[in-house]
Amino acid sequence: MIVPATPDELRTSSCWLVFLSPKLASLDPVTRTFACLIELALLGGCAMAPPSVSTTAAERAILDTEMERVAAVKRGDCDRQAAILSDDFVEVGAGGVVRTKAQNVADCRVQAVRFERYEVSNLTVHVYGDAAVVFGDANLAGTYRDAPFTRRTRYLRVYVRTDGVWHCVAAEGTILSEHEPR
Repeated sequence: MIVPATPDELRTSSCWLVFLSPKLASLDPVTRTFACLIELALLGGCAMAPPSVSTTAAERAILDTEMERVAAVKRGDCDRQAAILSDDFVEVGAGGVVRTKAQNVADCRVQAVRFERYEVSNLTVHVYGDAAVVFGDANLAGTYRDAPFTRRTRYLRVYVRTDGVWHCVAAEGTILSEHEPR
């Protein structure tokens, strides 16, 4: 395991990969965010503080928030979606498009996406203090700007707790092939 040089550097580094690699530190904020997400996913969060004793309550809160988000998306509840997403939320969609909170909420308001099916499964939560990662699978069908789509994705969402409230700050989705194990 590689560790930062001093405890102060550890406390002030938001992501070990960014700290350890000057090249990563020079990347744009979106790319840097996803580099940190990948680090967290691959290292299982070992770069973060270990889960606290109250992890079970935090895991439940994250799962509840994630299921609230899914329900809000299904029913087209734009205000609830907006409340769950942080103001600086960014996602890389399954097709590779980078989108913000404002873009997601705007699409919701004009009903650009209409779901016939939005099923999530295999949800796993890892909590690291006031940050958490949710992994899951989604089985989706519907229309986007009147064009039909059907897809299975594997996704990752990052939540951060601020003033006792969990908000989604980043998300990434990957389209699964029909041969991909579930």
